[in-house]
Amino acid sequence: VAMLLPIITGTDGQQKMSKSLHNYIAIQDTPQEQFGKIMSIPDRLMLEYYQYLTNLTASEFALLAQKIQSGALHPNEAKKQLAMQIVQIFYGPQVAQQAREEFERIFAQKEVPSEIPVYEFAVNEGIVDILFNAKLVASKSEARRLIKQNAVSIENQKISQEDLHLDASFDQQIVKAGKRKFLRLKVKV
Repeated sequence: VAMLLPIITGTDGQQKMSKSLHNYIAIQDTPQEQFGKIMSIPDRLMLEYYQYLTNLTASEFALLAQKIQSGALHPNEAKKQLAMQIVQIFYGPQVAQQAREEFERIFAQKEVPSEIPVYEFAVNEGIVDILFNAKLVASKSEARRLIKQNAVSIENQKISQEDLHLDASFDQQIVKAGKRKFLRLKVKV
């Protein structure tokens, strides 16, 4: 049995979905990561994702497409429903609802996630090293690029110095890199 489907456009909206292009949604991603990645797709990709990644029947898809195109269903709500359907396939309805609530808490209410990884840092360790060692970024150059783009903050204060070294006063503070990556700092004893 062979099932043939078209190649799906990646989350960047430009090229085919591919791990090497970093525009993919992995089956092993956490529910929050899957939900967030789906919410980041351009609105024009929604119908493609609904058509090929959900279990909608042809009539359900046609009705949904009509609602989106007529404006009866807001694109943001349509995208949240899409994200919930995809997360539900892999993790179930309860987890999908929790992922939605977590997303809304972080992005609509500007709060931090309920579970944040902790990174133990040595006094005088540099912010670039911390971002890389904690695996918030794939490389130190990516860390520097995020800092230059004002996409790194500690306790909602933008970091603009690549050479920032942390002292003990940063204990228990929250680092945010990009839109979806968080880290709680803890001084190494």
